[in-house]
Amino acid sequence: MVFVGDLDFRIMAKGMLSKHTLDAGLGQFTNQILPWVCFKRDVFCGKVDPRGTSSWYQRS
Repeated sequence: MVFVGDLDFRIMAKGMLSKHTLDAGLGQFTNQILPWVCFKRDVFCGKVDPRGTSSWYQRS
């Protein structure tokens, strides 16, 4: 199983690392490449809500 946070890359592209975020192709990887590879390998790929999924947030 592979779980990916459902991030909004438009908001990430407005920050300090905007150019690096867009150059890295993170959106294309999480939306197209990773699900295709998981399908080919017969592995479940799911998106989760990014709010409250980290143990760091749960401790605060």
